[in-house]
Amino acid sequence: MIRSILPISLIIFLFAAVACNSSSKNEGDGIPKDRGQLASQIKSLEETLLEKINEPTLDTTTANSLIKKSRAFAKQFPQDTLSPEFLFRAADVARGIGQYQTAIEMWHQVETKYESYKKAPEALFLQGFTYDNSMGELENAAKHYQRFLTKHPKHPIASDVQMLLEVAKSGKSPEELIQEFEQKKEN
Repeated sequence: MIRSILPISLIIFLFAAVACNSSSKNEGDGIPKDRGQLASQIKSLEETLLEKINEPTLDTTTANSLIKKSRAFAKQFPQDTLSPEFLFRAADVARGIGQYQTAIEMWHQVETKYESYKKAPEALFLQGFTYDNSMGELENAAKHYQRFLTKHPKHPIASDVQMLLEVAKSGKSPEELIQEFEQKKEN
């Protein structure tokens, strides 16, 4: 009898140990698996950042947590209508704390995976704008501006994007363009 109980006890013990390890991995990353709980945490982090917006130092800990949880939400609940909104806003936070490539990646995800989302065109524009103004990568900026104009030629900001595209293609710094403008104005 003891011999038959021992293997069963060992199996139960191993199963319990594996179950504990897998659940601690899920909880250990700080990302809840419950949709409502995760959405609530994201909204709370957004509120915290808004409350601290006028402080002289950036709250990068809260910002990074917001970015991580927004990405996790979109991964866990890709069909949820909150996914593109959380990604879009978290990308803006990433850009604000200098994580430009992360911001571009999240806006790209919004633009490509959530094409029907109302801010998908802005997500494409913001990729180019970040390459342009934050990273100084005019060639990448021009590619994104051109894609924007191709996909959204009648968008309300299309004429502004056209102007930014021309500036990016010129390869001139803003200071050079201002000088040229002032010289043309004097003539």
